[in-house]
This record gives sequence, C-alpha cells and structure tokens, in this order.
Amino acid sequence: MIYLKPAPGIQENLCSTARRAIVCTRGQGVNALAVVRSLGRAGITVHVISAEGPNNLALSSRYCVEKHLLNEGSPEALELVIKKIARDNKCEPIVYFDNDRMLASLASLQREFVEPFISTSPFSIVRRFLDKRNQNQAAATAGLNVPESWFPATWGDLEQLPSGTNRKLIAKARYVGSASPFPFKVISANDGPQLVSLLKTFSIRPSDILVQDFIDGADKNVFIAMCFVGSNSETSVIVTGRKLIQSGKGSGGVMALGRAEPNKYLEDLTRLLITHLGYQGLIGVEFKYCERSNRYYFIEVSARPERFNGLAAAAGIDLTLIAYRDANRDDISQLVNIAQKDSIWIDVHGCWSAFRQNLNFGVLKQVMGTLLLRHRCAVFALDDWAPTMAAWRATARDIGRRIVRKFRKIFGAT
Repeated sequence: MIYLKPAPGIQENLCSTARRAIVCTRGQGVNALAVVRSLGRAGITVHVISAEGPNNLALSSRYCVEKHLLNEGSPEALELVIKKIARDNKCEPIVYFDNDRMLASLASLQREFVEPFISTSPFSIVRRFLDKRNQNQAAATAGLNVPESWFPATWGDLEQLPSGTNRKLIAKARYVGSASPFPFKVISANDGPQLVSLLKTFSIRPSDILVQDFIDGADKNVFIAMCFVGSNSETSVIVTGRKLIQSGKGSGGVMALGRAEPNKYLEDLTRLLITHLGYQGLIGVEFKYCERSNRYYFIEVSARPERFNGLAAAAGIDLTLIAYRDANRDDISQLVNIAQKDSIWIDVHGCWSAFRQNLNFGVLKQVMGTLLLRHRCAVFALDDWAPTMAAWRATARDIGRRIVRKFRKIFGAT
C-alpha cells in the first residue's frame, strides 16, 4: 500500500468526509465492476475513471456514484482526475486498478505525487514487474518452480531454441501494461523455427516476447491465488482456487469458469513469494500444476485485483473490501479470520465462447455440474441489473456488425 504525504488542506487520517474509493478501468470492465459492487454494497462512495469511453460495464453499475471519462490515456491526465477527487473531498482517496496498462502508466511517472492518495497496488513492485523476466527471477529466488524461459533478442535466438519429441514451446508478451495491446495472448509451437514462422506474421520484435517450456495440463490444472497483504505486512489473507474453463485460442486463455477451493500448499507458495517481495496490497498469482512431475509452476503475477476477483467475495473473503478497510485504518481482524467457502465464478459470455469455439459440449457439462454451488457471476447481479443490460446491448451490436460484414462479403463477391 502507498501512503503519501498529505498536501496542504488535507489532514491525513482525519478526513472531514468519508474517504472515497476510485476504480481506474479500461476495456470491458468486468474486473472493475466486481470492485465497484464490493465497495458500493458496503456503503462506500465509488468513483470510476474510464480510459476507453462510456461502454465500460462498471460505469453502468448503480454503485458507481461519479463517472470520469478520460479523453486521453496519459498518466498526467489520470493523475489530474485523482487530484481533483482528493481536493474536492479534502481526503486521500483509495485507488484500485483493474488493468495493467493504466497501472503501469501511472507508475511510470516515477515520482512522488503532489496530492495524497492510497494505492492498493505498490508502484515500486509494479515498475519492477513490467518486465516478466523480473517476475520469473523473483519467483525463482523465493523458491518457486519456474518453467525454463528464454528472452530472445533476435530471430536467430528464437531459431536456436531447443526442441524435442515431447517438447512444446509457448510465446507470450514479455512486457506488462504496454501502451498498445499485444496481438496475441499465447502462441505455441514444437520448435524454434516453427515459432519464428508464426511470430513473423505479427508486427513485433523478438525482444518483445517471452518464450517458455509449455507445462502439460488442461484448464483445470491452472491454479490461482488471490491475496491481500496489510499495511503492517503482518496481516495477509489468501484465497486459492483453480480455473475450470478458459476462453480464447491457443495454449492460454481467460478464465470463464473458476472454483474457489482451499489449497494449503498453494497458500504456502504464495506466502513465500509475498514475503520475499515485502509485498503490501492486492496481488494475484497464477500457477500451473504438472501431473507428470507432480509440481506447481509459477506462471505470472498481477499487482492488482484479478479479473475474477469476485470469486474471492463469493468464497466469503472480500479482498477488495478488506483492502479498503485496511487503508482506512479500520479493524480488519473479523474480515480476515474467515474460513474460505467452496464457490464458483462464472462468465457466461466466456463459457459461451469456449463452447462455440469447437462446439465443446464438455463446457456445458461442466457448467451444469456447478449449478448447485455458491455462485458469483461476472456481470449478472440481482441488485444491479444495468451492467447486464449494457452487456447484452454490446453483444447485440457485435452480432449486428458480424451480420452486416457477412452480407457485404456475400454481395460484394457476386
């Protein structure tokens, strides 16, 4: 957590009004929506700063009290909005980030802010972890298993990568929070030359990518740990679980269906990492379990709430609310001393995409098999209908555009 020196006119910890929360978001806003709901349901005033126009789902939530649309994506523009909220309320706001790009942008300023605010993501570690080489080094030093990794500088480096009968390589973005979206999430190949031929179809440099040995295993072998470490570094709470279904092409994807389930070994691995880092704030860690070697491998870390952070709340441990209470200097002992419950997080649109991709009826079977468990939907909520309606409108527009493109293609060819 970052506690900055208060500016004139703002008394630290003696706010005349209730401390506000700010959620910085871009894209669809599934992550931000969960944060806004957790805080809003607790009676906390939430501001949403969106960097990509008015279509972000978090802006539609009844718990979003004030909307702030950024006309430009510069860190200075984001800083100005946060400063204004702090000045208007004469109190340091508590800031959350739902994406790496805005977080990296603000952290890149590399200076102390004039106005005080409390960040739930530690900027010093964010700056360090923009390069995944540093993530891997930190995990290995902490004692975690890390897949064999390469950081090529040239196409020749890629072509010389080792190959084998049972070996598979994956390539993904090396740098986190780049100003422009990376053209793919994960690409897989059997050897270096094949990987080069696939990568050259994109406008990227070899130095932009990280190559790793592929860890065998299905979606259910991808495990997650969501964690909050208190401002005194002595209080930490960890929620563990696994991905059941991922949507997306290739060897990686975005969680569409996940389950929270206690895993003491994963808790211990996560605690090793956060202790080594001296971490404070919200963090998500992803692992993959290899049945052949009976090992958990570190995959990556996110110095912010995960997209599926609603899964922790469904399990009875609301990490985003705990982070707020800690930053507000409230007693959080009763919030952290709760046993994790078995629960499910589901992104209906993501499950549909996973089913539609290969007409995979196993997806429907898995979804049906979880209906009797505690649920938290990515978008739908009985007490907050507007984001669901906004999502359906966006889906309808997308379907309409696809139909128009198909008609144009058909009639353009005749």
